[in-house]
Amino acid sequence: KTGLIETRHRRKDGTTFDVEIACSGIEIAGQGYLYAASRDITERKQAGATLERKKLVVDTAMDGFWMIDEQGALLEVNEAYARISGYSVAELVTMHISQLEAKEQAEEVKTHLAKLVAEGYDRFETRHRHKDGHEIDVEISARYLAETRQVFVFCRDITKRKQAALELQHNQELLKEAERLGKLGSWELDLAGGVLRWSEEVYRIF
Repeated sequence: KTGLIETRHRRKDGTTFDVEIACSGIEIAGQGYLYAASRDITERKQAGATLERKKLVVDTAMDGFWMIDEQGALLEVNEAYARISGYSVAELVTMHISQLEAKEQAEEVKTHLAKLVAEGYDRFETRHRHKDGHEIDVEISARYLAETRQVFVFCRDITKRKQAALELQHNQELLKEAERLGKLGSWELDLAGGVLRWSEEVYRIF
């Protein structure tokens, strides 16, 4: 019989290290023997722990996460992006980023990805298409790692932020129009900074 076990051994100086032991039972001249080969797996265990920590961070992040190859195929996606996009993780890892991109055409995506690979980093805003068809405003932070030839991407849903900015702009335009029609100007003084701001109608009045 053969077996494979992991345990820890102690060195002469008292420190310990992870080992993998392959055991097998053999019989020689009617006598049973146990043969065991040991391998130091400390680095492998440390690498595994690092990957587990990375996976924990990625899975618990509020932002969406992708890992893609140089051609734009999704290799890894976290649950946060699955919630943002409406797709399951299993569906997403069969897709290409051009299938999610709502603002750029496939050829533009290809060009943008080539630029990212060449420069190593990019941060920009775009729009993604939800599984049900509606569009989502997203902020993208992407970094290319030449050693693995992969791109790590964080996606933040900024739809509410964009909507709030548009609403604020709309309200400001309404206020300007109301002041123009009523011939009433307004001003605002920042007491802490001493900055005085006049509305456009105040300038017109004066």
